[in-house]
Amino acid sequence: MLAADSRKRRLKRRIFYRNEGWNGSKRKTGDLTTIENGEQVAKATLPDLPEGTTPADAEATIHSHPTETQIKDGKFYPQTATQPSPTDRTTFSQYGTNFIVGRLGQATVTQNSNGSYNINQKDLGAVIYKGNAAPIMLTQKAIGRIIK
Repeated sequence: MLAADSRKRRLKRRIFYRNEGWNGSKRKTGDLTTIENGEQVAKATLPDLPEGTTPADAEATIHSHPTETQIKDGKFYPQTATQPSPTDRTTFSQYGTNFIVGRLGQATVTQNSNGSYNINQKDLGAVIYKGNAAPIMLTQKAIGRIIK
């Protein structure tokens, strides 16, 4: 039992490290987002489940939202783990527990007189969504303590 728990913690740690390194280095693990018709779009799909299983057999889904604010044509597109997309909501309805790793709130952006931008990013963490229960937000520090 302890070995299985240890393997799960190592897997969770690797997943979190893939999204945003603890040392602040950015990890690019998926397609970059694009702006289409004024909306930020990220193409992503869940991996296939093992043959003979259904979403009900899976413990959880996990994915990340972009951690950097994209600016295009003077408009900014921040992302947050606290706001699931319509696609996320559709996926969530098929699985019992769902994790989104990313920023814990919307960034704010102001433009300087010289045309550059000040971007105030929120902290990194994860949000756990489970059915109709209130989402649970975990800071990066809390996750670090849990998976040690």
